[in-house]
Amino acid sequence: MLSASARTSHPKEVAQFIDFMVHDPEVGTIMGYDRGILASTAQYEAFEPADEVNKEIAQYEEDTAEAGVLGTITPHPSGADTVEAAFLRIGGDLGQGRTRVADAVKQFFTESEAAFQA
Repeated sequence: MLSASARTSHPKEVAQFIDFMVHDPEVGTIMGYDRGILASTAQYEAFEPADEVNKEIAQYEEDTAEAGVLGTITPHPSGADTVEAAFLRIGGDLGQGRTRVADAVKQFFTESEAAFQA
């Protein structure tokens, strides 16, 4: 998950960097699994794990793909991180008795709708 500030002075360069990090096979070759599971098939195919741990990760990925356990992974919609943060904050308030269930539900949906419309 890479992002940039809307107020960056270099939007073109930031977009190029994010595109490079997500799509370029060279990143897969250089970084391997350092950032987690590789972002694209091209990166996955470019990385050749040499150590035992990374070989096991690669095998797990292949086994998972063959089993059909996961569907296509898509990026989160804009505002998803804000919604998740609201869920955790409001859930904490609810758990500590600082708000009632009905109020927590209303607050969560209000904040979620605002986040997804932003």
